[in-house]
Amino acid sequence: MRISKEYRLKKPESSLWMHFANFFAVLLWALAILDWKTGNSLGLFLLYASLLYCVALAVFCGEKEYERWHGYHRPEASGEAYVAIWTLLMAGLFFFGNTQGFPYIYTIPPEIVASYAVVIAFFAITEESKNLYSKKTP
Repeated sequence: MRISKEYRLKKPESSLWMHFANFFAVLLWALAILDWKTGNSLGLFLLYASLLYCVALAVFCGEKEYERWHGYHRPEASGEAYVAIWTLLMAGLFFFGNTQGFPYIYTIPPEIVASYAVVIAFFAITEESKNLYSKKTP
């Protein structure tokens, strides 16, 4: 039994996983800044927030690519914005964490670095998928 194209092309208004990824991204950014302000005091909070963010982002990216390749992709999510925000956050944590005027040298937690690497990796994968899909479709 084949599903009609009209039915297949209907897409949800927004993705629940996109909302989860957005929520945990903002939470993780806030926790990273708070961790900087408090001198690396949020260890486990950062670990759990990072884990939840990476899981939500992975599921959202998978869902997004599945939809792209099945003909009902919604182009509202911009990966470039996430990469830019993450890059600014990392640069800010590095720069302000190593300036004079603070009684400690801030070390960027590995959870934040790993989350940044995941964002870059997912962005590269989804961009390559988008390029392959554009070559596949006329």
